This record gives sequence, C-alpha cells and structure tokens, in this order.
Amino acid sequence: MLAHSRPLSCRVTGLVDATPDIRIIRLAIVSGGAFRFAAGQYARVSFPGHRPRDYSLANRPGAAELEFHVRHRADGGAGAYAARILRIGDGVRVEGPFGDAWLRTEHDGPILCLAGGSGLAPMKSIVETALASDPQRRIDLYFGGRDEADVYLEGHFRQLETRCCNFRFHVLLSAARGQAAQRRGTVVEGVAADGAGDAGRFAGAKAYAAGPPAMVSAARALFLSLGLPAVDIHTDPFYTEAEAEAEAAVAGGA
Repeated sequence: MLAHSRPLSCRVTGLVDATPDIRIIRLAIVSGGAFRFAAGQYARVSFPGHRPRDYSLANRPGAAELEFHVRHRADGGAGAYAARILRIGDGVRVEGPFGDAWLRTEHDGPILCLAGGSGLAPMKSIVETALASDPQRRIDLYFGGRDEADVYLEGHFRQLETRCCNFRFHVLLSAARGQAAQRRGTVVEGVAADGAGDAGRFAGAKAYAAGPPAMVSAARALFLSLGLPAVDIHTDPFYTEAEAEAEAAVAGGA
C-alpha cells in the first residue's frame, strides 16, 4: 500500500513539548511533494548530522503539514537533537511512506486502537481519518503511559469524543504515583478487562497497535484471544535508537 518511496525537503514550522520525553514536530514540505501516504504509515526522518530514524505520521493524509511525535532520551541521538537543538525554520529530510499497519479503508466496522507512548502518533492519524469519513464510526482508542506526565493530547481526543458519539478515548497509567484521575494498569489489561465485561464488545473490529515492542506483542496476543482473526490485526512496534541499531546489525549480519 503506497510503497513507492519519495524524498522530501521540509522546513520546521512547529515544535511542542508534549511530555517530558516526547516532542511534537510539524513540517512544511518545501520540495518533493505532494506526499501520499495511508493513515498509520511511517516515514524516514533525517535531522542534520544524524542517521535517519523512522517516525509515524500523526497527521491525516492530505494535511498541509506533516506531524511527527519524536521520543527522546538524555543520552543523545536523533531524538535528543530534535528535543534540544532543532529550531523553527530548520531543514529536515523526509522519505517515505513505509509500513503495513495502515488503516484498511474498505472495512467499515468497529476499530480498536492501542497506543503506548509515541505510538499515539499513527493511532491519531488512523482515528482522525476514520472519523472524517464516518463521524458515527465506533472506535475505541486505548492510550497508556506510566504516569500522568506521560499523557498528552488528551484534550484533543476528548473534543473528538464530544463531536463523535461512538468514539471513546481510554487512558491507562501503569505506574501512577499518588492520586490520578485515569484508570490504573496497562492498555493491554484495560482492553482485556473491557472485553471480559462485554463479550461482544470488539466483535468485527479491525485492531491496530503501536508502541514499545513488548506492548505490541502482548496486544497482538490479546487480540487473538478476543477472537479477532490474524488478518484483522495490524501492528507496528516502536524501537529505541539502541534497539533499532541492534536490529539493523542483525539484519546486516554484523
């Protein structure tokens, strides 16, 4: 699906610190566009002086700007550059699209989305695209973080809930400190509990998941246990830079 890759020259137009370790970056396409992709796909992003990294597109296809949610760590790398050094007006190279966990638009039934951390980016694109086509669509988006500081874009999705009566945004915290308004537990535990309470809740759904590899593996196993066929499950794990480098070394025989 939209596997033909093309390079883009872009310019930074927006920088938002969404959480202590996730920065939302918005880019305007300077040359190489128009850029066609399917909701849920990712692109290869190159910041000056750093090797390309894969980041999911958080905007809807056809939007005026590209949006990425970049997770960063304190020990350097492309994410740290994007968090500390990148400025409005800087040039960024983007290539894509890639990925198989894109929104299956031929399916008009319910949608079940699970996201951990910056895995919210592709789920945002999928949810917004599906609701733009059918505001009455039944969609459950489960988003997990460790503590309240890890939750972002909650206001955005609460507004979608008010406009789209069958959309639900579920936030779960796996290691909340003190009092918290959100549910406790992991996103996988949240879906399992809701599925146990209503056996037919997710029947006929297409399921999508993105986030840390362990979460994505657990989500896939859960979807299968809920009776969803493998063909209706679409996932993308999100690797840290160290994990991505290790995967590349294995693939290259290093």
